[in-house]
Amino acid sequence: MVLRKYITVSLMNDTLSIKSILPAQIGASQLGDSRDFSRAVTSDTTMFARVNTALGLLNPTSLLIGHYPKSKKQAVQRSILLLKQRFSRVDSGSGAVLAQLDPMIKLTCDIPEGVTQAELDGMLLTMAGLLLENNLDRWHQLCEQQA
Repeated sequence: MVLRKYITVSLMNDTLSIKSILPAQIGASQLGDSRDFSRAVTSDTTMFARVNTALGLLNPTSLLIGHYPKSKKQAVQRSILLLKQRFSRVDSGSGAVLAQLDPMIKLTCDIPEGVTQAELDGMLLTMAGLLLENNLDRWHQLCEQQA
């Protein structure tokens, strides 16, 4: 009984604090404000969910994390990180919600057996550098379906 109460309390208070990187400034001193993502319930049993409402209740930011271990059907470990942001468009006069846009950015890691953490770290840093270089030019090109 006591253990159950302890687990419930720790899960409810467990949050992730995530700092944004400011465009064109990569370094420990150039991180933006942090946002706290509290645990949330999800209908997908394979995903862990966290939510932040710093942009308002109509614009929640969701962070979904899923892990799929190596199996007979899947020769590699797969881990997924998904960031979803709702952008609600509201009528300035009536306050009615006119539209809801739900873009998402997903990072999928397929990790075969034998790959080291250092090798994966190097790949992630290369990917981040590619997307952030030249004041987000590569990222903008990707969004505009350019090579």
